[in-house]
Amino acid sequence: MLAVYAMGASGKLLHEGYKNDASYQRPIGKSPAPVSHDNFADHLGDERYYQAYLEFFSDQLVTKGVDKTLEDYLYSKRVNFNDRAEADGSRQPEMFARFMSGLMHPIIHVGYGLEFGLLGILAEGIPSGFNPTSMCSNSTFQGSLNPQFTVQPCPPSSRNRILTRLSTLAQSLRL
Repeated sequence: MLAVYAMGASGKLLHEGYKNDASYQRPIGKSPAPVSHDNFADHLGDERYYQAYLEFFSDQLVTKGVDKTLEDYLYSKRVNFNDRAEADGSRQPEMFARFMSGLMHPIIHVGYGLEFGLLGILAEGIPSGFNPTSMCSNSTFQGSLNPQFTVQPCPPSSRNRILTRLSTLAQSLRL
């Protein structure tokens, strides 16, 4: 929808596209429990927690800002490889690898969120990569355009910094 909007689509075309896309979207559903900084990695890969992660990242983006949230929850060592998982033999969080999965949908959401200044779209993109089977939900238009989550688009220097960070990190990973 944002790509069609950016190319100058009419309101009628946007409405028709939304109706078409809404026909196959599934509801988010209520998560069994909230996600916090302390239990952040405990529910990765569990689709039932998407709503909790969405709320968590919406809050993080508003309180910490875009750069700090992406740094803390995509790039940092703590959310990719940590001592706790090593010690108890559980799976490493591997947030960057999760983010890169899912046919690029997480990256598309984050990119559109940055380009159009929509924190709601950006907040959706981060957790949508946590489960490789997780794709877009109907929340794309239910919460993303809420004025609370509409900000000025990132200045080009900020977008370039984020994209440079992504490309540098991707080059350093051996998959």
